[in-house]
Amino acid sequence: MTAWWACDAFNLSLERDCLSAAATRQPLSSRLASVMKNGYSRKPLEFIVLFSNIAIVLTVGACDLLHMDYVPTPSELRESKRYAEFIVEETHLQGIYANQDVDSVIFTYKTNIIDEKSFWIQMDKVARDHEWKMLPSEVNIRRYERIMPRTGKTVFYSAEEVRIACQPETMTITVAWVQADESKTINSFTDTYESGFADAVVWPKFNELIIQ
Repeated sequence: MTAWWACDAFNLSLERDCLSAAATRQPLSSRLASVMKNGYSRKPLEFIVLFSNIAIVLTVGACDLLHMDYVPTPSELRESKRYAEFIVEETHLQGIYANQDVDSVIFTYKTNIIDEKSFWIQMDKVARDHEWKMLPSEVNIRRYERIMPRTGKTVFYSAEEVRIACQPETMTITVAWVQADESKTINSFTDTYESGFADAVVWPKFNELIIQ
């Protein structure tokens, strides 16, 4: 019992050192050096513990390298065939957020359209022309959804939701878009796994921007 308790204590201490190094975002080589400086006896069980913790550090390092969030460039936004239709008579286009794992993007721009009413007339037409369906919306905000069925050329059903806000004082437009793939039949974007990501990450970021 005493031997197992000592091993657990050793493991906990080493894990704390590893995760502390990871939390400070030290380079991977520094994290490994930090582990090796802790000292250990050469008992087989402690070797197992040591290399288990090194595996943790390597995993954290890999996550750093594969970080999925990024900021899209204006040219990337303009050239997209998935949501560029919502960029209308723009100036000062700015990427805010995108994710490489869950297809999603947030961006803002100022439009040369002179007033809010004219903007929404044009935006509604753009949405209809690209097979988007309007969802229940709020003042100064539109929500559109597009469900694309699986065909002989595609493996998955596609579900998308986009939210667009217009600040009439400055004619600043904020757009948030998320896309999901599903192997089963879906009736709404909310039926997808990615809708949970949107609720946790994308829509809150969108809401923060429009209340500033």
